[in-house]
Amino acid sequence: MKFDLEALVLIGGIALLFGGLSFLNVPDLRGFAYGGLFGAYIGFAALPIFDDEKWKPRPFMCSVLGGVGAMVAAFERFGTPSAALIGGVAGLSLGYIAPRWAKHL
Repeated sequence: MKFDLEALVLIGGIALLFGGLSFLNVPDLRGFAYGGLFGAYIGFAALPIFDDEKWKPRPFMCSVLGGVGAMVAAFERFGTPSAALIGGVAGLSLGYIAPRWAKHL
């Protein structure tokens, strides 16, 4: 896999946008970090929408990113392993179908 500056700029821009909007709601570093991580996930899932010939949908990578992100967020919010497991499964599921729902954003 080669380095792609255009993809990095798109993902970073969407992450900063979501991070800034989240910071307005929760004005601390945690709010900015959660918003930024979610924005990066959305940006990665939406890359094929920007240029479908250059970037192909990657449902496995989206499911890994979604599962890990949701697991960490659920554990941080609720503090129980069962919440982390449920969050991880939900994130995996939403990540796997991300190439389908990302085009509707």
